[in-house]
Amino acid sequence: MVDILHKITRSVLLQVDSENLEGADLRGADLRGADLRGADLLGVNLEGADLRGANLEGANLEGANLEGADLRGANLEGANLEGANLLGADLEGADLRGADLEGANLRGANLRGADLLYADLRGADLRGADLRGADLRGANLGGADLRGANLEGANLEGADLLVVQAGKYVAYVQPESTRIGCQYHSNAKWRSFDDEAIAGMACDALEWWNSNKLIIFAAMDSFKS
Repeated sequence: MVDILHKITRSVLLQVDSENLEGADLRGADLRGADLRGADLLGVNLEGADLRGANLEGANLEGANLEGADLRGANLEGANLEGANLLGADLEGADLRGADLEGANLRGANLRGADLLYADLRGADLRGADLRGADLRGANLGGADLRGANLEGANLEGADLLVVQAGKYVAYVQPESTRIGCQYHSNAKWRSFDDEAIAGMACDALEWWNSNKLIIFAAMDSFKS
């Protein structure tokens, strides 16, 4: 039997009939303010769970299902969320400093005002995510899919990402690779494309590319200085 306690009152919030929490089914559980520091929650199912204000610092949530979970104000500093499903999760104001979110599904997630300082977001799916006012300083966004993400007011200092909005398309430029629309290629590959290759990407791609490629190349070059 595992007791999940409140981080302040130490009262029992939930008892789990298991020797550990790995792979536990906690869908819809009310875990507001829970103390889960350093807990092994590998593969746990927390779909729709209420984790507002919970302390998950250093917890192992690799491969966990947190779809639609409420994590507003939760402490996830240094947590392992590699490959976790956070589809539509509410992480507004959450502390995700140094968290491992490599390959995580954050599509449509609310990360408004979240602290993602030095977070690892390599390969994360951030399509349609709300990142307004988020602190992304020093975050690793290599290969992250940011199509449709709202980065208004986000702090991207040192985050190895430049966002170039030019007409119909948004370019997410990084030191080694760049995503424009649905096209994701190395920077060297972008530089090598001829007109035929660009034209084959979309009906209006060549016109846009000819108007904006020097801006994109300048953004790529800015990482060299």
